[in-house]
Amino acid sequence: MTDGSKTVEAHRTPKACPVTVFLRSTAKARGRQSGDEMGIFKPCDIRGVVGEQWDTPEARRIGEGLGRLLTRRGEKRVFVGGDFRRSTPRLKAALIEGLRRSGVSVCDLGQLPTPAVYFAARQYGCPNVAVVTASHNPAQYNGVKLMVAGQPGVPKLLEELKEEYEQLGSMTPPGSRADCESLDVVPEYERWIIPTVRQFVDQGLRRTGRSPLGDEDGVGQVGTVSDAAPERFLGDRRWRTGP
Repeated sequence: MTDGSKTVEAHRTPKACPVTVFLRSTAKARGRQSGDEMGIFKPCDIRGVVGEQWDTPEARRIGEGLGRLLTRRGEKRVFVGGDFRRSTPRLKAALIEGLRRSGVSVCDLGQLPTPAVYFAARQYGCPNVAVVTASHNPAQYNGVKLMVAGQPGVPKLLEELKEEYEQLGSMTPPGSRADCESLDVVPEYERWIIPTVRQFVDQGLRRTGRSPLGDEDGVGQVGTVSDAAPERFLGDRRWRTGP
């Protein structure tokens, strides 16, 4: 949140938050490649520029690969959300299509802060999460954060997902679709996060006389939870925004 007068820092995502997984592909004039020729899978993540390195075909393929991986672990349901980047809606829809095609049921949480997705998964007892987001990266990027069976994206998990991705190839035949339901968890998340933010602010005020707070460039933190003014989070505490 800024109004041109003072820096406002972010309330950081909990340390236990899974490793960010950023998706890459190959989409410009040279055409799309079917495997990992560009080295898109790193030890703990995948990352890429939308429209240049990946787009909806790759998102769909990643979704189906993830679904197969979940099925092998006996998991049949995943919570899916996304941030507020312009590319997120279409990429999330493609990811969900791939997941459903693999036989995994999806709970679509819509667009909301990344911590809210993990909050929902915990509240409703689902150990599997996929969030379309590129966190702090520039606007042309997008990606996916993963949690599988309660575990974050780690090298072994990413290697398995890479194998599934490459085995599927660039085209996959249509299959039966698992269920997809929608859930609005934002009101419940707000009831939890607002007291948490106020406690964070009060701790800062006691230590330094001021408390920095931010919205992580509008893609992942409290600034995107609702349209409420800062007073909703800070109560009658004095606040300023700016660079």
